[in-house]
Amino acid sequence: SGHLAGTPQYMSPEQSRGEKIDHRSDLYSLGSVMYAMLAGRPPFRADNAVAIMQKVSCERARPIYEIQDNLPFWVNQLIERFHAKHPKDRVSTAVDASQLIRCCLQHVQNPSTGTLPRGFKVTKSDWLRPIAQGVAILLTIGLVAMAIVNWMPAIVPSSSSQQLQSSNNIEGAAEHLDLQQSELDRLSLSARPEMDTAQGAMLPLIEAIRESREVSDRDATDWNGSIDLELDFLVIELSRVGFEPFK
Repeated sequence: SGHLAGTPQYMSPEQSRGEKIDHRSDLYSLGSVMYAMLAGRPPFRADNAVAIMQKVSCERARPIYEIQDNLPFWVNQLIERFHAKHPKDRVSTAVDASQLIRCCLQHVQNPSTGTLPRGFKVTKSDWLRPIAQGVAILLTIGLVAMAIVNWMPAIVPSSSSQQLQSSNNIEGAAEHLDLQQSELDRLSLSARPEMDTAQGAMLPLIEAIRESREVSDRDATDWNGSIDLELDFLVIELSRVGFEPFK
């Protein structure tokens, strides 16, 4: 109890997780041995046993043909039959494993007569890779274009909206000035009769002031009092006729 028997590099995923194991765990380990024989190293490597078991449980081994480029593609498919993460997806029995390996051996000895197991391919079909890369590039360009399109209205309309707002402010100010000018014109026209009335009322008052000045020439001591009196009379008279600007 508390001890894990076995070498982490060759354990099955279920054994590394401490789950129940059966003969299919040994078939997974056989696939790891075959991988090490062909690649020169175990399928999973790390700095410590815990990290190795984590990779065994969650990651897939690097394809064998990427390590040994002289190996045919179907060799990696053979190892993957043993390296399925779930036991039900692996080679089910040792008899099936023996038949699978013998069939591959016959193909190596005589490729013209020995056929590979069903589903195995002699070479990897790489024609899908450039298509996938092209689709990825197009999607990236499309996303960038959408981002730019969505970003531009946040800038362009803001400046145009500011210009529109400034234009509206100018037009509003012009309309306000026009209204003020119209109001001044209206007030000028309405006040003109009162101004004429006031001007008519001012004539006798001006004459009275002139007379008072003549009197003041004869009697300088009463001159200031006469002017003050006439000015008061002028203000009263203009107020009486209703000429508001002079009030």
